[in-house]
Amino acid sequence: MKKRLLVPLAILSCLLAGCAGKQLPQKPQPSGFLGGPQLYSAMSRDRYIQGGLVYRATPRPAPMFDSYIVPPVSIHLNAEGQARDISKDDLNELAEQFRSEVIVALGSRYQVIDVPASGVGILRMAITDAYPNTVLMNLPVIALLTGGAYGGASLEAELVDSVSGSTVAALMVSDSGQNHSFTSSMTKWGETDAVLRDWAKLIAYNLDQPR
Repeated sequence: MKKRLLVPLAILSCLLAGCAGKQLPQKPQPSGFLGGPQLYSAMSRDRYIQGGLVYRATPRPAPMFDSYIVPPVSIHLNAEGQARDISKDDLNELAEQFRSEVIVALGSRYQVIDVPASGVGILRMAITDAYPNTVLMNLPVIALLTGGAYGGASLEAELVDSVSGSTVAALMVSDSGQNHSFTSSMTKWGETDAVLRDWAKLIAYNLDQPR
């Protein structure tokens, strides 16, 4: 009988005490990865990237790059991210997986190389915050009552001309998962991975756009 009561009691405790933890802020929080305040202050909301702040050089260089260098994704936590006390191993695994997703997304359109040259852009990226699922809160019955507690992440990225070193574009974005699938909502980092995977596709897509 005691064993049968464990799950209902745990659910009740979550509902009463709150198991959702601290969610990601609505507006992306700067981490310093993109440098000083000058670039951050030049960023603005973008209708094409929900929840993101974007900078694009004006006039935009033409032609754009046909190849990209993708360095290892950095971990450069903003104040919110530092307060979460997420393990370095978890963050590094998220960063490595995200870099792989970006390379896959770019690979269908561009060459990914290692050497700077004319027509080559460098895509610098950093995870600046990460938040895991609260798995118990994502059980179907509880999620129906509470809306769930899905993981998410914050990201900063900069596109740099590999020859001139000038910043062509920059992105700062933050988002929480939206129950991509039952599997992703029921593992610790499933929704965070899903958010990062969506961003990898978003970055590759936006490199194609002549905006």
